[in-house]
Amino acid sequence: MTRRGRTLGLVLGGAFVAGLVLSQLPVLRLLRLTASLARAGATVAGTIAALGGMAATVEHLRETPRRLRAA
Repeated sequence: MTRRGRTLGLVLGGAFVAGLVLSQLPVLRLLRLTASLARAGATVAGTIAALGGMAATVEHLRETPRRLRAA
């Protein structure tokens, strides 16, 4: 069997298994799960970005008087 044949067999086998798994799950439930995971990820990313922005602002405010004194 050639390398291309093995790759094709692997891809088709994976698609078959994925099809079996998806046929056992209600599609709407799967879509809802995906959407809720995406929302949770966006919330976590937004929280991390906001905390990073606040920390940078506080650090900038702490450094400003030192820079003014040095000038």
